[in-house]
Amino acid sequence: MVAGYYGHGNFGDEILMEETIEILKDLGFKYIDVLYPSRIPGNRFNPLEKFDFFAIVKSVFKSDAVFFGGGGLLQDETSLKSFVYYSMIAMIAIFFKKKVIFLGNGFGPIKRRLSKLLMSGIAKSRRVIFFPRDPVSKRYLAKIARNVRPGSDLAVGYLKKFKRSSSEKRALIIPKSYRNWKEITEFVRKLGFDPVLLLADPKDSKFVNLRFGRSVFGLAIDTIASSSLVMSERFHPALVASYFGIPFVSVGKKSSRYFKRYLPNYPGILDNPEDIEIMMAIEKVLDSKYDIKDFLEKDYSKMIKALSEIKF
Repeated sequence: MVAGYYGHGNFGDEILMEETIEILKDLGFKYIDVLYPSRIPGNRFNPLEKFDFFAIVKSVFKSDAVFFGGGGLLQDETSLKSFVYYSMIAMIAIFFKKKVIFLGNGFGPIKRRLSKLLMSGIAKSRRVIFFPRDPVSKRYLAKIARNVRPGSDLAVGYLKKFKRSSSEKRALIIPKSYRNWKEITEFVRKLGFDPVLLLADPKDSKFVNLRFGRSVFGLAIDTIASSSLVMSERFHPALVASYFGIPFVSVGKKSSRYFKRYLPNYPGILDNPEDIEIMMAIEKVLDSKYDIKDFLEKDYSKMIKALSEIKF
């Protein structure tokens, strides 16, 4: 069984689901249940309704292992309910003596007492194995967990199927908050770029109060790979840009936690910037050269190798 925030149109989560399914098939799993809100064509997996408790318990009981396929599922900054929900699935799996694999996940922040108690109970189980995607998560788990293995982000494996196409003078803008996007857009236009909007999650449309000349939606990996500049408030579009060596500005704690490992001095990693800081970073990254693709793939390969050594 596979648990994750899938089927809601989120760019990163859909990539993580696709890669998780491919990994499980390569490991020899023939029947895969996935938390997914609707049926989709084909027979790659059996969708489970997120709030069908009986079906979830039945799936866990029948499974050889329960996988949490990527993403920041165990953090209570966004929602305590979500933390409790995914924790309960892990606890049910532990109760039924199943292997529980957190594959390429980020962990934290975990601030509430209930969350800490649940996390401690999960981490101490000898049946739970963690493959954290970033150094902060790894350090945290090293203090409380019994089984921590080399980790990476699952999206790296998915991106190995793609190549960078010919670059266009395009600045791809991926919003996730209310900002003066008109001013930022005009700024990149003055730098000679054609600004294009990418909605990496349907909910993000509410943050944009201007009309772009062009907009793209969904898993637009080819569009990212052929851009000359990426400014993203969501983590995974920035990861795609970094994989292909494209100048990027990435905003948010997820990005700062992840990219500091590979690009410690890169000027485009911002935590909680003002609009002017974003524009200043855009100018700086245009002169930055980097190549971390081999490092990303090496860490991903280590994770898959460690996973393949587990007996299911």
